Amino acid sequence: MMRNAGPPPSRSWTLPWESPALLSPGAILSAFAALGIPLLLSAAGFAAANRLLYPALALFVGSLLYIKRSPWYVGYCLWLFCACALVRRLTDYQAGFQVSSTVLLAPYVACLLAGGSALRYLGTGRNPCSVSLLFVLGTIFYGAVLAVLQGRLGLGITDLLKWSVGPLIAVHFLALRREAAAETRKVILTALVVAGPLMALYGVWQFMSPLPWDAEWVINVRQLGFDSIGVPQPFGLRVFGPMQSPGSLAAFLMASVLVSVGRRAQLSWALLLPCVLCLALCQYRTLWAATCVGLFLIFLWGTPGTQFKIAVSAGIAVVGLSALALVPEIQYVLMRRFNSLGELEADASGAERLTQYVRFFTEADEPLLGTGFGVNYLSAIAGQKAAALDSGILDIARSFGLFGGLLYLVGLGSLIVTMILRRSGGGISSTIFPAAAVACFIQLPLGSIHVAEAGFLGWLLLGAALSTSLSHGRTSRSRQMLRPAGSRMLPENRELSA
Repeated sequence: MMRNAGPPPSRSWTLPWESPALLSPGAILSAFAALGIPLLLSAAGFAAANRLLYPALALFVGSLLYIKRSPWYVGYCLWLFCACALVRRLTDYQAGFQVSSTVLLAPYVACLLAGGSALRYLGTGRNPCSVSLLFVLGTIFYGAVLAVLQGRLGLGITDLLKWSVGPLIAVHFLALRREAAAETRKVILTALVVAGPLMALYGVWQFMSPLPWDAEWVINVRQLGFDSIGVPQPFGLRVFGPMQSPGSLAAFLMASVLVSVGRRAQLSWALLLPCVLCLALCQYRTLWAATCVGLFLIFLWGTPGTQFKIAVSAGIAVVGLSALALVPEIQYVLMRRFNSLGELEADASGAERLTQYVRFFTEADEPLLGTGFGVNYLSAIAGQKAAALDSGILDIARSFGLFGGLLYLVGLGSLIVTMILRRSGGGISSTIFPAAAVACFIQLPLGSIHVAEAGFLGWLLLGAALSTSLSHGRTSRSRQMLRPAGSRMLPENRELSA
């Protein structure tokens, strides 16, 4: 009797939407929408259309990837943050400079879709880390309410976007199923490995010969009082690459450097060198130190093979920086910045940060319940440059007050402690993501690393690390329950890198 073999299996020559591969539909659509379409419009002389089309395209493509449950939804958000400032400068170069550009809204619009995941995950209140995340999101909502009550509706909404997208992306990670979270972590690795060297090469080119749209943008922002970025001439800029500021570029390059360490040796060293060179040209000492902290944690938590790669990578970085320093102008810039590390008592920026702490806690100008969002913008409009705070902790305390700020820091701190304590295994996800997250948030006393594009990156890495820790915990408990009595526990399979 013949058995019914059923219909023959169908063969698909295209990758599905759920694939994390670089040639999957989600990856190709993300790259084309993040940079390809606006570049084509600029080349055709229609860059002004980006001011409306780019945010609308971000909403459409982000919604499509989110509905398709593609892991490249997160990758698309990451690439939008990498590219939107460049798209803004190309648009302003053709259509005229705007202080506030709608082009910069694109990544925030796409990230807000993660609010659906947050509602599902936090709705029950019984999922891991729910209480800590509610602390963070609750204080952010409180800051927005204060801004509205004090007549800063527009400014409050702007800051609400900058503060909320990072935590929402982190919750989105935790809301994913274990397999989907693993695929999304691979997407993050791929997206950073692709974006980092490209941004770094652009940054080195920018330092040696600023492009017209970059030079014009620097001239305009210097007129607004932001002169720390340098002057638009060869070897005169603090490199910001395709991003909004040297600090933002340095944060993403730091993440790319840390991720590159976990790749295959030959590939990681090829990707590492341009990122390290451009990171040096950003001239951002806090990010230099944070990168060293991240590498140390990877060395401490990693396998012997990873430790060997870090040692070799450090040697390659030193050789690369030495070769870069052969250019006299570059040598002057780097040596001046490196020498300042040993002259911190004469460091004007460091002294200003210390003064801000003293003034904040002694003069008590800020209300106990907080000022809400939008204060920095009003200060800038009024010409009160000193009102800006170069500290994430002070920014949190001013926005939410002492009690609300403490609630926010407790929520964030408990997430970081949970990530470290529940970290297990020596795989790439359980080593690099926690190290990179710590490297991001350790800068909180010296900068607002928790908001805007840098905040998105830090929370994204924290969410990836937490999803790894929690999934390992669930897997270990399941195996413990299913293990026969007296049997020996087999070692867990480590998650492979993309």
